[in-house]
Amino acid sequence: MKRLSLLSLLILALTTIQAQNNVNVTDSDDSAFQVLDTINYKCTYSYDYLSDSLNQDSKKVAYMVLLTGEKYTNFRSEYGYYIDSMLYLGSKGLATHEQVDASFTQYTPGGPKYKILKAHDKLSTKVSYPTTEGLWETKETVNMDWTLGEQTDSIAGYFCKDAYMTFGGRKYTAWYTPDIAMPYGPYKFSGLPGLIVKISDEQQSHIFELESMQKMKFVLIEENKKSIKMTPKQFNKAIRNYRLGMIEKAKAWFGKDSEKVRNVTQKILNENNPIELQ
Repeated sequence: MKRLSLLSLLILALTTIQAQNNVNVTDSDDSAFQVLDTINYKCTYSYDYLSDSLNQDSKKVAYMVLLTGEKYTNFRSEYGYYIDSMLYLGSKGLATHEQVDASFTQYTPGGPKYKILKAHDKLSTKVSYPTTEGLWETKETVNMDWTLGEQTDSIAGYFCKDAYMTFGGRKYTAWYTPDIAMPYGPYKFSGLPGLIVKISDEQQSHIFELESMQKMKFVLIEENKKSIKMTPKQFNKAIRNYRLGMIEKAKAWFGKDSEKVRNVTQKILNENNPIELQ
């Protein structure tokens, strides 16, 4: 219900935009946000992942969105997309303070915190990750060496073909639809002759599957926030250390409540199955 209520609120706000027609998608005078592009399609994926490689009961589900525009693609959690959209609408006077405040409580947070931005005309991919110590950012060149298969299937209502590839220390099988001629997909996956409808690793511990695809007209925004830039190696190491550092912070936050400290510690240590192993 929380997911649906905020979704309905955002749809209402977008309808208001279209009716009033007073948001210029090339306008970037907002102090809080920078307008990067116009979104043409929003693809929503379910993301099933095993957070603990040794525990099959640690399966989680998050919802992620792939936003495709004229110049960029942006992949992030659905929660982050809706919160930023509501903040942007509030800054334009198209959502009340009450609606914006309600968006933080009407939606259950979930999904990875990273944001992945890829320009159509560039080889590098920008990955950003918000922390209590600032916004961390890295750029990397992602090479996808696909092998096209000969199998076909119907997935999520789409005619699909298979493809194979090794990335980040995992072997993947992807199903793409040539009926949607966009070489994009969830996470960093791209480069196939059609939209990726489903992709999973060999162990079935990370699975993305298309839930819906909506044609829309809205702004692709990025928060105007200074970032700490790192190399990919520094970035990955910093995130690992940051997560482990949360254990020490939990001791400071919860003081003598040993049970809470133990629960936080166990949760962090059990999240040992990242999508990229190397």
